[in-house]
Amino acid sequence: MFNRLAPALTLTLCACIGQMPEGDEINVTRKGDQFLGVAGPEWSRADLRANLGGVICPDGEIAEISINRGLDEVSTFTGACA
Repeated sequence: MFNRLAPALTLTLCACIGQMPEGDEINVTRKGDQFLGVAGPEWSRADLRANLGGVICPDGEIAEISINRGLDEVSTFTGACA
């Protein structure tokens, strides 16, 4: 069921934080320790997990992250800094 909702979730998330990213673009919004964003199709789940902490979190550590990849290969993610 989630696979059918992923494109809608991606579009909803993109509407909240800006345009749909292309290629290696990434859009992130952070409030306190919480963050959410979208990443273009060139970002793999492994890339996001390995690189987001240093970019988003003040101490470079992510406490939790959830990454969902849509049919268009765009990834949506939410999480919290440690």
